[in-house]
Amino acid sequence: DEYKPDKDLSEVDLKNAIRVHHALATKASDYSKKSNVLKLKTADWRVFLFQAPSKEEMLSWILRINLVAAIFSAPAFPAAICSMKKFCRPLLPSSMTKLCQEEQLRSHENKMKQIADELAEHKSHPVEKSLKSKEAEEYRLKEHYLIFEKSRYETYINLLCMKIKVGTDDLERIETSFFKVEADDIALRKTHSSPSLSQGHMSVSCKVEKDIIEQNT
Repeated sequence: DEYKPDKDLSEVDLKNAIRVHHALATKASDYSKKSNVLKLKTADWRVFLFQAPSKEEMLSWILRINLVAAIFSAPAFPAAICSMKKFCRPLLPSSMTKLCQEEQLRSHENKMKQIADELAEHKSHPVEKSLKSKEAEEYRLKEHYLIFEKSRYETYINLLCMKIKVGTDDLERIETSFFKVEADDIALRKTHSSPSLSQGHMSVSCKVEKDIIEQNT
């Protein structure tokens, strides 16, 4: 309510602003004290919780935050050089990408493939989960990071593909198209899996929350 389009942001505003570059918004499914709460995980892995007045608005916020992050986040820097046992998250630039949307999509796809390959390689050399050594902890930290990043890029790719397909910058139209596609997909899958069940009782948000928006943990 304090934001005015024609008013310059103050130093306090900028200091308190939350940057959403390389962020991922999800439903806060592990938070039960309040309903319609979304979780925002930023590039530096800070976590913020926001409560929306309704489930629909929560899903709308999640979609729009992730879409903006997908469109404008610049490609990540190469991973830092460190010891083999020490895991370091790569730096994520806050500058706006210089790529066009098609190039941005390819960049996300390449990054997701790289992360998926790295995750598969990582899991092919497991350590004993019962171990509490520093090496085991580094292994778990890296695995958690890779799973999160794979989920983030999958979300970015899905949303950016939809935006390019719709061919507009209008968030209302993009959101409507996205949820319509999800509804059609749910109806089709439900028909194949259980033709005798009514298709009208499946909520659009179920698919979005489960397959697209919730991070894989």
